[in-house]
Amino acid sequence: MSTIKLLKARSFGEIIQDSFQFIGRNFIHFTSNFIIINGVFLVLTFLRSYYFGAEIKSFDTIQLVYITIVVIGGLISFAFTPIYMALYHKNNGAHFNYKDIFEFYKANFSKILIYFLVTLLLFLPLIIGFYIALIIITITVIGILLWPILFAFIYLLFAFPLYEYLNSDKGIFECYGYAFSLIFKRFFAVTSAIALIYTIIIVAYFVILAALGLFSSFVGIDFKDTTAIQTAMQSYFEVLSSPLTLLISIVIQILIASFSMSTGIAYYSQKEVLEKINQYDELDQLGQDY
Repeated sequence: MSTIKLLKARSFGEIIQDSFQFIGRNFIHFTSNFIIINGVFLVLTFLRSYYFGAEIKSFDTIQLVYITIVVIGGLISFAFTPIYMALYHKNNGAHFNYKDIFEFYKANFSKILIYFLVTLLLFLPLIIGFYIALIIITITVIGILLWPILFAFIYLLFAFPLYEYLNSDKGIFECYGYAFSLIFKRFFAVTSAIALIYTIIIVAYFVILAALGLFSSFVGIDFKDTTAIQTAMQSYFEVLSSPLTLLISIVIQILIASFSMSTGIAYYSQKEVLEKINQYDELDQLGQDY
């Protein structure tokens, strides 16, 4: 099986096509390593949700421990795909395992922590800007059709700096500035491609939820009847907290993580467009041949 070249200038269609090809070829390798690295946090989240669920109504020690687990697990999970893609690029293919990934985490722990802290600092102004833009585009003629692109833009604005930070010697703020350059080099091509891919994921997610019957509790009830609404809500949360639903939720998290490889495809594609790294390497190789 041939290796997909990451540093390659891609159009809108090529980003989507190569993303699905990359996911298809590396899905088992990616998910197996993802489960090994993040498995403990996934299991702990499952156990907390199943055994405690809605029982914990006040903020206590267990809640604090759970929040800590969620934050650490979320950070490790979010950094996994950039690390996976960096190792794929470095090894010219999926010629690495969970030990290599773990070593990468260890070697770049300080960078991941700095990224997290700086992102917390920038989160509020970026989100305020996001909602202002959301309101503006909602009242325009195109309106809601641009929502997916705006969501994709915000997602890439948080993801691309981590990719660049882990792949270069730049400072974290410089990486955020570089991320703007990557995104706006071909704004609609890259944001539209990521928006379409994640729209497919979201639609599939809600189809699965509907198939599980999570919304069936609300079908045909009299919303003027308080008792009927309470019964429907109780039925809803019973289904939501069932072991099957929670397990499927974990599977969906893993699937969403695997689709995040499309962000890596977009990052390396835009990096090649901006810096023409691979093009210069090929010219150097031609010069050496002669």
